[in-house]
Amino acid sequence: CENYMFYSNLYKGVQLENLILWGDKEFGTAAINLRASDSSLTNNAVINFDYGIQILSSSSNPTSSVLVSGNYLFDNGYYSLHLAGERADVGEKPFETLCSTKYLQGITVSDNYLENNYQGIAATCTKDSMFNNNIVKDSAIAGFRLETSAYNAVDNNLFHENILSGMWLYGYSTGNVFDSNIVIDNNRGNQ
Repeated sequence: CENYMFYSNLYKGVQLENLILWGDKEFGTAAINLRASDSSLTNNAVINFDYGIQILSSSSNPTSSVLVSGNYLFDNGYYSLHLAGERADVGEKPFETLCSTKYLQGITVSDNYLENNYQGIAATCTKDSMFNNNIVKDSAIAGFRLETSAYNAVDNNLFHENILSGMWLYGYSTGNVFDSNIVIDNNRGNQ
């Protein structure tokens, strides 16, 4: 399967739905690399890629207002569902300045099912976004990973039987709200 790549300086309002994308897990492959605001990825199956779905911010425009809903992600490599705003060139700067001003924002990740991936849902340099009603199980690392992100709502998710941890929360994140999540039977005790 070819990779689908959309960039915000070329596209706005991308809608991908009802696709079955099956890869060969070749290093560095991604089913979808989306850099387009006002877009939606709904009811897709993404299977056997190194990176399943990536929502990224471009250097010219921050990505915002994206809906990722009703997708099935299975047996993907490093990131299954990865949200990442632009990282700053930190040089000698302290760790808390890892993100540039181009955060992802207004992203809704809901009603997705992720199973048997290396990592489930990961958000870095993401703010003012929602993660709700997702089921993430059997990830090798974490069901949900949040890093240097702010003012996100994480609620009504199930993180079950992930090998390292159900939820992995990094420092330098602030104002995130976690409510009514079920984090259970994750192997190493880091619920």
